[in-house]
Amino acid sequence: KTDITDKGLDDKLDEIRDNIDIILHMAAFLSSGNDILDWSHNINVNIIGTHKLLKWAARKKVGAFYFISSYIHLNPKFQPFSLSSDFMPASPYALSKLANELEIIDICKSNKIRYAIFRLPSIYGPHHVRHWTVLPCMIRSAFLNKIIAVFGEGSRTMNFVHSNDVYSAISKAAEKDATGIFHVG
Repeated sequence: KTDITDKGLDDKLDEIRDNIDIILHMAAFLSSGNDILDWSHNINVNIIGTHKLLKWAARKKVGAFYFISSYIHLNPKFQPFSLSSDFMPASPYALSKLANELEIIDICKSNKIRYAIFRLPSIYGPHHVRHWTVLPCMIRSAFLNKIIAVFGEGSRTMNFVHSNDVYSAISKAAEKDATGIFHVG
């Protein structure tokens, strides 16, 4: 067991067997604001951590590198999103997701590693661990006959994807040896 920010990460990864078919990288730090600590932690966990994992994947010549990303760095004015949507990262987390995507494409192409980047909206489903996110909070309030809080004017929309659909997208990409960026949800 290790953490993507561990100083001894390279040594721990080198203990893993060769001939790895797919790395599924889901680790990320989701910041709650724009303060300097969030920037530092995002850089350390999301950008440097992913960079270390990519370097290791290239050294080990893994078959594929799959990355869970987000719609968060795309311009929200132009929905539905497409692969040609403009970038508009508005937080340290969003910027880190964009940086990760660009590095994954570059390193994987130059090392002949298949890659799949899955851009997801907010995920919901069984065992949802972020009970403080909007959908679980609204559902809980509805079940308890409490007021469902809406902030602002109520005009903002959000997209959601069920965890089973995420699993299906990843499985299909693996079955078909797919490479590229995939919007899921």
